[in-house]
Amino acid sequence: MMSKPIQFITLCSLLALSNSSLARDCDKVAKIHRFDNIDHVSILRVDARLPEWASQANRDLCAGDTVIAPKAISQLIVEYRTNPAKQVKLTAGETHEVGKLRGPCGAWCKLLAEMDYLYEQLTQMETAFVSNIPVFGRGEDGQLIPIFMPLARGEGADYEFVLFAQAGNIPLFWHGGEPDYQLQVKDASGKVIVHKTVKTNRYDLKLPSTAEGQRYELSIRCQACQKVYRKPLVFVAPPPLPIENQLKRLGALSLDEDNNWRLEIWRQLDKLPANPKREAFQQHLILDDF
Repeated sequence: MMSKPIQFITLCSLLALSNSSLARDCDKVAKIHRFDNIDHVSILRVDARLPEWASQANRDLCAGDTVIAPKAISQLIVEYRTNPAKQVKLTAGETHEVGKLRGPCGAWCKLLAEMDYLYEQLTQMETAFVSNIPVFGRGEDGQLIPIFMPLARGEGADYEFVLFAQAGNIPLFWHGGEPDYQLQVKDASGKVIVHKTVKTNRYDLKLPSTAEGQRYELSIRCQACQKVYRKPLVFVAPPPLPIENQLKRLGALSLDEDNNWRLEIWRQLDKLPANPKREAFQQHLILDDF
């Protein structure tokens, strides 16, 4: 929200977010590596009488759990949350009881494990990405679909897009309404600095200043639209994230529930060379599939 000060991502806040969204009833000490037939793998939980099936979303393991490799696969890998990671390889029909960690996985170790998990999720292309989101036009009732930006997380007009204070275009896209669109940007004083007629639902926005502390208001409208879509843009110093892999670093930003970095994530992805992992990440952003 515009009234809320920008809070930089810290190690503790990321851990709190990731643990709250992915937590089990015990400390996760290992996970099964993702592979095509993971749903054939059984997990006997330490406190259960019957085994359960593993899946892409059910791969985390606690001390005392037993992993049962099916006879139909040649190999699966159980990886412990240690630094460096310890791996146990199971062949067809083997079982493995998950042991305890000799030493506790510290805060940085846990964060890296969560980043690995999120990285796998965001860069995994589904067999068929199907979007029911209409780009523009009218719904089945004949009413014009309101303009909205998928990267806004469904938040209201007072929730800003937080962007790095870096030079360069900002690749915008939106859904709803119909061409022609009127795209406008005002600076903090209310002066109109950009006013364009756009014939598609995409526009590369270039601003006169992207220095730290700069604030703007973006608005998009169409002639037949009843409401104008508005969104604040605020520029801040990039948060320090000592993660080497660029996609993992961008994935870390997506965990921040206080600030919406998704437009900046989209902007940074747009700079990377085209490849399947980048495309998968972009599709998750478009579909708000996290």
